[in-house]
Amino acid sequence: MSDRDSVKSHLEDMASDYAPWNQSARWWVVLIEGLIAVAIAAYLLLADSAPAEVASFAGLLLLVFGLADAFAGLTGKVVPGRVPLHMLGAGLAIGVGGVALSDVLSNYVTDDGSIAIAALGLMAYGVIGLVVWVMGGASGDRSLGDLIVPVGSVLIGGASFFADPETRLQIFNTIYILIGIVGIGLAIWSFILRNKQEEMAAKAGAISAAAATPKDLD
Repeated sequence: MSDRDSVKSHLEDMASDYAPWNQSARWWVVLIEGLIAVAIAAYLLLADSAPAEVASFAGLLLLVFGLADAFAGLTGKVVPGRVPLHMLGAGLAIGVGGVALSDVLSNYVTDDGSIAIAALGLMAYGVIGLVVWVMGGASGDRSLGDLIVPVGSVLIGGASFFADPETRLQIFNTIYILIGIVGIGLAIWSFILRNKQEEMAAKAGAISAAAATPKDLD
C-alpha cells in the first residue's frame, strides 16, 4: 500500500469513528458532539445574536463546510471531472471563513464588515455547490438531500447580508435553537448507539463461543 493510500485509509477510518450517522461510530464521541452542539447553541442564544457572534457563527460554518469538502476531495469521494470546482468551493469556504473569524478576533474590521465578508462567502460557496449539484453532484449520485448545505448557505448568507438587525436576530436565534435540538438528538442517539453496539458485541461473542465449542460426537 502506498503512502497516499495509507493516509486515505486512515482518514476514512477517522471519519467512521466520528460520523454520528455511522452505526460503527464510537458512541461516546457522538455524545460529546451532541453536548458541544448544545453548548454552542446555548452560548449563541445567550449572546443574543450580537454582530460579533453572527460573524463568528457564519465564519465557523464556512470553515466546517470547507474542511468537509476538502476531506471529500482528498479521499477520492468526488467525481474526477468535478474536483476542480468542488475544491474551489472548499478553498473559498476555508479562506473566507478564516478571514471572517480572524477579523472578529483581531478587531481589524468592524463586526458588520465581518458579517458582510462571511455572508458573501456563504452565498458564493452555496452557488458553487448548486452548480456542482446541477452538474450531477460531487459524488456522482445526486439527491435532493445534497441541496441542504448549498441552499442553506445561500439563505443564511443572504439573511446575514440583506436582513435588518431585528430580522437577522430572529433568523439566527431560530438556527441556534435548531442546532440545540440536533445536539439533544445526538446525545439521545449516542445511548441508543451504545446499546446497539453492546447487543452486537454480545451476539458476536455468543457466535464465537458456539463456534469454538466442539460438537458432541454420536
